Amino acid sequence: MATPAETTSKAVLFSGVLLALACLRCDAQTENKVTQEKVEQTSKRRVTLAIPGRAPNQKASLRVECLHTEETVQFVVEETDQFTVVLDAGQADAPASGVVSRRVRIDDSAPAIHEWTELPDHKGYAYSRYPGSESNRSPGLSPESRKLLEDARIQNDTVKFLGELLAAKTVRVELSGGGEAQFNLAGLRAEFDNSPECKAYYRISK
Repeated sequence: MATPAETTSKAVLFSGVLLALACLRCDAQTENKVTQEKVEQTSKRRVTLAIPGRAPNQKASLRVECLHTEETVQFVVEETDQFTVVLDAGQADAPASGVVSRRVRIDDSAPAIHEWTELPDHKGYAYSRYPGSESNRSPGLSPESRKLLEDARIQNDTVKFLGELLAAKTVRVELSGGGEAQFNLAGLRAEFDNSPECKAYYRISK
């Protein structure tokens, strides 16, 4: 028969195990949760969906941003939509061009090289090139036309990459120094579909 001291010790141990399991569950829920932030202005509505990630010795997050703009031009309302995927993982260390190549692995597929462009605040990277995508290098283009075509290419590549994220369960992105950040995408599709600012994706991506 156990002594009162042994019984108390077992009870404390059992309580400790339950507390540890509860903390693990709480941490997992926090880690997998997709947070949403909305900003509304006169002619613009933006929603940002942030997914926390696991990364060695640093914080990392993946942000999906949907921007819907309505402008009235000669009594006609013109609507435009823009999508951005941003990797936040500490201070950026891009070269002078601001462009970095990172290995990306979606679910169990083979890793592929994707390009990201450093943000103006030097704190992250915006997705900028899908594997195999080429810029228009026609010599007769003016600088303005070249920029418009390059912006359109980036948006098309971002929409393509976003489609893969919405259909995936996990994504791993290479970080500076050889490590990688892993993101659980389980809740992304539901939050994305519930955001009116993101609805145009399904029309644009066809």
